[in-house]
Amino acid sequence: MLILLKKTVGGVIMLNINRNHIEFMVTVVKEVYETFLSSEVREVLNVSNYGKSDTLGLDAIPEIVYVRGVKKYDEQVIFVTEETDKQTIAGLPETYHPNMQPLVFISDPADRSKYLKRFIIALMKLEFKEEYSDTEVESAIPESNITVRELWNKYGVNKEWESIGESPVAITGATTAITCIFRGKAICSVIANFITGELTLACEKGVFQINLLKQSGKRFILDDLCKKSKKLVFYYSKGNCRRFVTFLGKEGYREHFEASSIFVGNDGVDIHLHHKEPGGPSRPLYLSNLNSCSPVGFILANGEKITEWSHWLPIVKFARDTEGRKELRIYEVYTEPIMAKKGIPMSVTPDLSIFRERPQIGKFMDINKISQFSNPSHFRSMIVICHKENTWLTGIMKQSGYRDIGDYF
Repeated sequence: MLILLKKTVGGVIMLNINRNHIEFMVTVVKEVYETFLSSEVREVLNVSNYGKSDTLGLDAIPEIVYVRGVKKYDEQVIFVTEETDKQTIAGLPETYHPNMQPLVFISDPADRSKYLKRFIIALMKLEFKEEYSDTEVESAIPESNITVRELWNKYGVNKEWESIGESPVAITGATTAITCIFRGKAICSVIANFITGELTLACEKGVFQINLLKQSGKRFILDDLCKKSKKLVFYYSKGNCRRFVTFLGKEGYREHFEASSIFVGNDGVDIHLHHKEPGGPSRPLYLSNLNSCSPVGFILANGEKITEWSHWLPIVKFARDTEGRKELRIYEVYTEPIMAKKGIPMSVTPDLSIFRERPQIGKFMDINKISQFSNPSHFRSMIVICHKENTWLTGIMKQSGYRDIGDYF
């Protein structure tokens, strides 16, 4: 059992606390998933009054469920997401000491929502094909009360998704994610795939995939979940050490990647890029057996927001081989000079990093670092992850002087 991993009384108490956090996270993610499926299509595609002026229901509905669930679980918690930045700043401590840092949840309520919208509209065109032309479908959607679940059940969603959002759907599907940081350490991440119903859980027990559709009840017990799940395997394909996945889908991102000097010559992007608009939270799964048909050598957060890449940390921390050794390596990269996106640095030098080391404390995540921005959820970084056997990339990281941050969280 998880609580037996530490012999000290304090260790047992801490692991019991962590277990509670993990079980809550799975519970709230299941509620987000079920609420989304139960919503009518016209509700998820409607412009919401929640958050930004262009926020759709498919973004607002998951976030509202998270906010309600998190506050019910712990009113003092810091919840980091784009729509809660003002509350985040107010709750962050002034000290960097991890023992003084509160419980923090970081969330991406609806990742790849642009593709999710396209996908739902494509299915509605199939639903309405006898009544409306393709150009008339969007205006007809408000007249239908079909739910997302009914739409999913009616059509082969996995195959349909891959025609829009690429394959494999187990990785590319739209997701919802939440990660726990407590006292400077990454405790757990939970990522649910809205299309397949699969949940990825990364915690002290390992990295697992669980079928949400088969899970009943309103509360989950960690040991029971792990028994019902399958462990993910992370592996290395030597012939694909340079093949990579990162986000290059908007202005400035390609230039930022090239400035990292991972490749000699700018043609490396065109030769080795596998996917230029991947999902955020699920990106490490490209290094797993879920991507066995098209393996890659590394993934990268290309100056992306903390709500995209924070979910990777527990996966890196808890992905272990049969002998208990870490399977993955993680590095923090920066460009010289530092480039910015809307005034926010896209990478940070070690002295400004969220990953810190202090005498008498050791290595830890200083979550307080995000408070230097008016929008803490916009804190950006350049993070590289590869399998431990990718000696080409680990060599590049060492040559460039980039830090291995695997022991900082």
